[in-house]
Amino acid sequence: MLYYATWKRGATLLYRSGHEATQLLTRCTCQWEAHGISIVDYLLLPTSFEALVHSAFSLPHWAEVPDYLVLKVLAHLGRVGSQWPFCGFYELFNRSLCYAKLGKSGCNLVPYPLSAIIEAKLQVQTVLGDEIA
Repeated sequence: MLYYATWKRGATLLYRSGHEATQLLTRCTCQWEAHGISIVDYLLLPTSFEALVHSAFSLPHWAEVPDYLVLKVLAHLGRVGSQWPFCGFYELFNRSLCYAKLGKSGCNLVPYPLSAIIEAKLQVQTVLGDEIA
C-alpha cells in the first residue's frame, strides 16, 4: 500500500468559521477522490492542514510515508485529541461529517487494528481542557 503525507502551513488563516473548514475539507476530499486518493486521517487547524492519504498508484510530488512510520503519523495527527472537530480522531468518537476513512466500517487502508491506532493517538494527545498545548 502506498501512503503519503501532505500538509499546508501558513501565517494566514485557512478558514475563519466551521462552515469554511467544512468547505475546505469537502473540496480537498472531492478533488483527491476524483484522482483515486483517499484521506486516511487528517488534522485541520486554523493555520495548518495535515493529512495521511492512501493511493493505489505512485504520487511522485507527494511525500511517501513508509509502512513502518504509518502508525507514528496517525498518532501525530491525533495530537490535539478527540475533541477537536476537524480531525479524523474526532470522527471516530462523534457524529459528524466523515472525511477520513479511518474507523469507517469495511475500511482496510491501514495495517493496524483500530485499538492500536487509538492507543497511539492517546499517547501523544496534547489537549489540556479546551486549549491546544
